[in-house]
Amino acid sequence: MGGVACGRSRGNGLPLPANPVGYSIKEKTEDLFVELINEDEFNSEKISSIMDEIVRVRAVQDFSTSEAISFMFLLKDTITDELKKLTETDKTLLYDVVSFYGKIDKAVMIAFEIYSKCREKLFEIKVEGVKNQVSGLLRRSDLIAEIPEWDSAENNVSSD
Repeated sequence: MGGVACGRSRGNGLPLPANPVGYSIKEKTEDLFVELINEDEFNSEKISSIMDEIVRVRAVQDFSTSEAISFMFLLKDTITDELKKLTETDKTLLYDVVSFYGKIDKAVMIAFEIYSKCREKLFEIKVEGVKNQVSGLLRRSDLIAEIPEWDSAENNVSSD
């Protein structure tokens, strides 16, 4: 089964992964790697789209910022370990690696931006929920009442 622990099966007979979130992150990480090694120009939109799916999950899982984007640095470590096995005389390879590391660094910045926006949105959702709870409690306790809209024209108020 390609190393994927499976439990139930889909309607089409294909097995479902036992850890769908982990499986999705693995798939998206592979997509990211393929995009990064692409010799074309750095495609911010495509990388951002892939990174969004990875980092959004990590933001919701309450990882710290450094934990959420650390997988990008692990990618560099993995490549460095593999390069140690190769000959040090290939200057072209060295140039390619430096260029690739630059792409990883750009992707890390994208990941950081996505993570920050996700955490900000989660915070806004939590604050709105607390505000609604407090407002409801105050209304039920008759400690707050709705104030009707004030129209200065109807109440003959001048702005002199």
